[in-house]
Amino acid sequence: MIEGKIQKDLCFGCAACFSVCPSNAITMVEDEQGFLVPRVDYAKCTNCGLCVKSCPVYKSKRDGLKPIELAYAVKSKYSQGCASGGAFAELASYWLNSGGYIAGTVWNEHFIPETIVTNDNNDLEKMKCSKYVQGGTGNSYKKTLQLLKAGEKVLYSGTPCQIAGLYAFLGSDFDNLCTVEILCHAGGSPKFWKKYVDFANKKYGKKLVDCKVQNSKNKIFLYFDDGTKSVESVYGDNEYIMHYLLGKTKRSSCMNCPFMGRIRNADFIIGDIWAKWAKKMRKDGISLLILNSDKSRKIFEKIKWDYIQPFDINSPKNSPLNKINDNIPLPHPDREDFFNKLKSDCDFEDIISDKKVALLNFNYPRDNYGALLLAYAMEKVIKTMGYKPYTINYYKNPITMEFDPQGATWKFREKFLTLYGFYTDKNNLFKLNSYFKTFVFGSDVIWKQTRDYVYFADWCTGNNKLIAYAASFLSNCMPKNDSYKKQCMQRFDKVSVREKSAIDICKKYANVEAQHVIDPTLLLNQEDYQEIIDSEYSDIPKGDYAVYYTFWKLNPYDIKLGLPVYNLFKDTYGKTRTFGQWLNLLKHSKCVITASFHGICFALLYNKPFVYIKKPHDDNERILSLFNKFSINQECIVNSVDEITGELAFRDINWDEINAKILEFKNYSYNWLKSALDLPPTNKKTMYKTHYKFNVLGIKLSMKRPAKKSREI
Repeated sequence: MIEGKIQKDLCFGCAACFSVCPSNAITMVEDEQGFLVPRVDYAKCTNCGLCVKSCPVYKSKRDGLKPIELAYAVKSKYSQGCASGGAFAELASYWLNSGGYIAGTVWNEHFIPETIVTNDNNDLEKMKCSKYVQGGTGNSYKKTLQLLKAGEKVLYSGTPCQIAGLYAFLGSDFDNLCTVEILCHAGGSPKFWKKYVDFANKKYGKKLVDCKVQNSKNKIFLYFDDGTKSVESVYGDNEYIMHYLLGKTKRSSCMNCPFMGRIRNADFIIGDIWAKWAKKMRKDGISLLILNSDKSRKIFEKIKWDYIQPFDINSPKNSPLNKINDNIPLPHPDREDFFNKLKSDCDFEDIISDKKVALLNFNYPRDNYGALLLAYAMEKVIKTMGYKPYTINYYKNPITMEFDPQGATWKFREKFLTLYGFYTDKNNLFKLNSYFKTFVFGSDVIWKQTRDYVYFADWCTGNNKLIAYAASFLSNCMPKNDSYKKQCMQRFDKVSVREKSAIDICKKYANVEAQHVIDPTLLLNQEDYQEIIDSEYSDIPKGDYAVYYTFWKLNPYDIKLGLPVYNLFKDTYGKTRTFGQWLNLLKHSKCVITASFHGICFALLYNKPFVYIKKPHDDNERILSLFNKFSINQECIVNSVDEITGELAFRDINWDEINAKILEFKNYSYNWLKSALDLPPTNKKTMYKTHYKFNVLGIKLSMKRPAKKSREI
């Protein structure tokens, strides 16, 4: 009996044993991971042994075959609506038009892939595009045998193990049978797919009825019961495909696949072409088509292809397909943990969201070095803690901001931040509750009196973690009384603040316990910023020089230091400096003159003497808190440029003492953040209700009336 003869890691769920059993003693059932495996009804079993004889692991058409050699790059008239360039659709269409039957995978009534055998052209449309879920062969083996014996022609397509199973079931080849095998990436868990379908239904607020993946074009099409569809990116947008491609969801036997490599069962082998030279053509639709038999060569010559080019599978130019899937897919290191969660019946969101962290700070594409380097530091630090940070690409009223897509800030964000989405309205942010379970707000002045309620997390709802890291009120003044804001603050699981005075504000204002932590930029070392400096050429002035960094016009000649003084913000031509130039110029300077909090932070980081120019109408609480924490003499705080002297700028500073205090505070802050991230999520009271539904691009789809009046922010 098959159950006692084959190990779990060698069963591919092809159902050859099920199809061949004369007493119907075998059924295909889902295991704890959702994959189909044979189960034997011992009361019906006659011990005939046909199930073992028909298992492709024991019996395969591969024996004695020669390695594949003949291959082509082809384009079909079906290329735009298919996966892998449309070669299968072209073959199937030819076969149907010649009076034959085709076998291919469609979604069954349970939204799981299943192979059907048909001669209906309408069914071909359902077979197009990849599905990335391991399905069943159903009764297709039996029906194929019946048709072949009746003299009908059958074109059977499937994964390598399914084709091997078909041949093992049939026992011999048939002249009226032609087989098509895809270059497989392993079978994805149907159980995980079912959880994704439920998740997608909830995410979009309607029922998912069809899904088509075009991996080579980086597109996944989701079709809904109301006739609408949504297009997502394969690499990044779609939660199911992302985990499949990482190798977390794949069947264990696929890691021991005996059906890959240069010896193949099928007459045709089809796949995508990932060679560099085919990049542009891949977007338009191009297939790799391997001819693995005389039968396939004759059929190939009868079809009028839109494009044909010989494909040398031995050429390094055609890597990685020159080895034809010769590398066994390795399991993801988190695969075991993934399936343990799947086994325990966790929700889809809990399975995928554990290590993702959403960061909300001021990462706007404006020329604000401190804000962007802070965002960079937050991502880098959280990565060292074993989490996957994503900086939420949110900024209100972007049209009113002057952005330069070719400017230094925009390029820095694209290169050094892991930006997620594009959000300009609080209503758009609601979908993030489905993607993330951990939200970190800050650092910077996210809680000042006039700040948007977005930064108080009123849009976050459900089971999650809300963390405020180094939040700032800007000043030492108590905010105006706002019961709504207080309730928002009380929902946070852990709160930390950047200024020590803010501890009392949190307690007196909202009855929230807070801890004093270091600014994120000082959580890193000098070496951590070196990759930014090294990413571009930076010309450093010869000789000693000082730098200044302010947000208002300042005449450098008014600074009397006896050496050149350079603007950190603009170069001599008035062009905004890049982030690498900004850091490198400050790093090699002899002194920093600044009116910026983060100007002081980086002066401390690089151990540069500094002078701070007070901002008008500002209590400078954040500067005073920083100075007090590190025992820095306040004599370096001046009211105007006129007060700056060489003696003040180049005063002796005990950097060993300051660095020791920074390190102690840094370690405390790091541990605080790590412990906050490790907390379990808790259910959050809903504060704000959106009136709208949005698609994945944030476009308003419809309006609905709330059950009761919502607070308008």
